[in-house]
Amino acid sequence: MKATELFNHLRNTEYNTLSADLQYKIEVNDDERIIRVMFQESSSKLDWFLNFLIPIAPAIINKKPYWFSRGWRLSWNSGRHTIMEYLRLFITHNPGYRIEVCGYSFGGAIAQICGIEVYENFGVKSDLITFGSPSPLFGIITKLMAKRCFNSVQQYAHKSDIVTYCPPFPVYFSIKNKRLGKFGIKKLFDPLTYHQIYNDETIYK
Repeated sequence: MKATELFNHLRNTEYNTLSADLQYKIEVNDDERIIRVMFQESSSKLDWFLNFLIPIAPAIINKKPYWFSRGWRLSWNSGRHTIMEYLRLFITHNPGYRIEVCGYSFGGAIAQICGIEVYENFGVKSDLITFGSPSPLFGIITKLMAKRCFNSVQQYAHKSDIVTYCPPFPVYFSIKNKRLGKFGIKKLFDPLTYHQIYNDETIYK
């Protein structure tokens, strides 16, 4: 699936809703032999509150210490058990299928945390694809630990998408952003355009 097609698919999917208003969907694509775990962008007042809840939260995953921005970690924790149990069943019934975790905006932050949990709990490296994701990881050590959890990483971040620079502190990270398009100071204050530009095929060239 091309990047623009996946972005449109993420935006048009009907999601399941768990506690803390976490929206997710797991689907199996037999043609691609992929188990795709998808997370929705901010869609409620609670999502926006969690976006701004940036003080750090520690997490021990498979006896390893990770640090995350608190809001996105709380959102993931609210549905973690359900998603991981369903995913365990999908993996069991689809042996040899790749796992792809993906999300847009808020969902991109959750996808990064999910992929870490998949590796630490199942020993399986997933493919990570995000669009316009903020940075949920705190500290360079957590970033380096997280990077080893993935088979491949495609994090699309437009240079003028202000969300991809949040939280606006140098100690917060995504795993590996791929910067697209052209940067402009004025453009940063036009998120209706540049945070939603990922269905434009020209920015990927």
